[in-house]
Amino acid sequence: MPLQRRQSFSDEFGLLDKDGDGVITAEELGFALRARSPEVSAEAASTWANGVLRLHDRDGSGKLDRV
Repeated sequence: MPLQRRQSFSDEFGLLDKDGDGVITAEELGFALRARSPEVSAEAASTWANGVLRLHDRDGSGKLDRV
């Protein structure tokens, strides 16, 4: 991956990783969804975020890790 693209990914990851611990949790994903779409209920955001994690969590930690 080119350096510029890696930097862009890192910047975007940082926007979702609210506590800066290097991982994105379901709570952080749900928060981001509700920030962009306030009409989405907390329950719907949680369901969506958990679905994203099930699809993309490579190590089974329940979190998305910085690549």
